[in-house]
Amino acid sequence: DVDAPVVTSTVPADGTILTPGQQTFSGTASDTTGVAAIRVATLRTTTGEWWNGAGWQTGFSWETATLDQDNWTLAPIDITDGDTYRLYIYTWDTLGNHGTWSTNPNPTYVAIE
Repeated sequence: DVDAPVVTSTVPADGTILTPGQQTFSGTASDTTGVAAIRVATLRTTTGEWWNGAGWQTGFSWETATLDQDNWTLAPIDITDGDTYRLYIYTWDTLGNHGTWSTNPNPTYVAIE
């Protein structure tokens, strides 16, 4: 196996309008050898800030998602009214095969307005 795991963001769906406040993002991941870890970077595109697990900051930041077999969940994120957000998901399997979020021309994202 030399392939990176397949990962998706399922909640919320792209284009979903959410109520401001704490929101939890989740998705699925799969690989023939098993998923070892998932990291998620959340960008508030309207301000250019990144979520660091406790608040928004100007520099890049990521969080490690909680894995439960083929499902992942990210700790709640503070969503504000009128902003949009993009999730960049980085994952690797138990053999060390991984994708990349920095060079992916079509990152997984959700837009929240």
